[in-house]
Amino acid sequence: DSYIYSGTPTRTFDIAAARCNILIPGQIGPPSDFAILNTDLSKRPKRTQSSKTSNHYYQGRHLACAGFGSGAKRTQLYLLGEDGRRGHRHAGPLTLQLFAGGREIFPDLGYICDHPGNQWVKSTPSHQTVTVDGQNLYPGTKSTLLGFGQKGSARFIDMHLQYQNGISLRRAITLLRKPDGLPILIDLFDVEGGAFHDYNTRVIAPPNTLKIGPNVKPRKNTLYQEHSFYPLKDFLTAGRTDGDWQAAWGRGPEKVSANILTPCTELITYRSPGWRTQQEITAEPNKYFDTLVLRNRKKQSRFIVVYEIIHGRSQLRQAKLDTSGANPTITLSLFKNKTTQITLPNAIQKNSETVWRVT
Repeated sequence: DSYIYSGTPTRTFDIAAARCNILIPGQIGPPSDFAILNTDLSKRPKRTQSSKTSNHYYQGRHLACAGFGSGAKRTQLYLLGEDGRRGHRHAGPLTLQLFAGGREIFPDLGYICDHPGNQWVKSTPSHQTVTVDGQNLYPGTKSTLLGFGQKGSARFIDMHLQYQNGISLRRAITLLRKPDGLPILIDLFDVEGGAFHDYNTRVIAPPNTLKIGPNVKPRKNTLYQEHSFYPLKDFLTAGRTDGDWQAAWGRGPEKVSANILTPCTELITYRSPGWRTQQEITAEPNKYFDTLVLRNRKKQSRFIVVYEIIHGRSQLRQAKLDTSGANPTITLSLFKNKTTQITLPNAIQKNSETVWRVT
């Protein structure tokens, strides 16, 4: 888990190299106790530091990886599907992780062992996904990869998860490379089942920097308190909102914007714990993330959000959604009069990358 170490330890590298003939990139270090006791150190393989991105679907773990670029400017996205197992699994179905330009964008809280703070870390609303009826969505069935493709620097992942209780989650991700090398991420999330659906999104950014278009006021009732030993804070609501408005996190040159293209029954914001270690809970008690919730009180929901990762000046002038055709189309207007049009698969179908278009 990310809270324990950054990268794979030397001992794991040595075991993988000796027993499985797998060389894991990472930090170079002295031989581990395993290598000293079990291998010929004169033949110990050299460990390289990877600067490449991965575009691969790991079928056994149902993990989809997509990225572009290299070195410090590379972008790497992970869409975490479900393998049907419960051991050491969080209740975070189809959650996203994104790294771009040397920054972690969507927070991965890791694992806080047996500390009370771990209750929130493992819950569904702490992840970059959708919560149904405010409850944890534990894994129990396997997700299905519907589509996986790339065209130039554009990447596409489409995944579906059907629960036995009738809840259905489908997430289709498009990753685009801007002229400055940073990404635009288009997130289409379909949900079916239950009475209401909450699309939770948060970004690693300084506290109290979330700015949204609609006006908000204090919300009488809180959310998800049963999922966290520590209080969730500062609940605000803007009520029902139409699509076509923007939120932004961050200050200075590094920001993340989100263009919300679909309406929701209620827009909610709150602050959620951001601790990744037990030590942080006491050392940084005010480490909280500004969180945005798009809530729909209906049995079927579609959320479409366009994220831009920014360093300096934003390059995305406008994002427009057109649903008049058989498949939804998003038109992105960039600076210097450049326009990109993305066609997304409307239905849950296999080989959906054949419908996906970037022009």
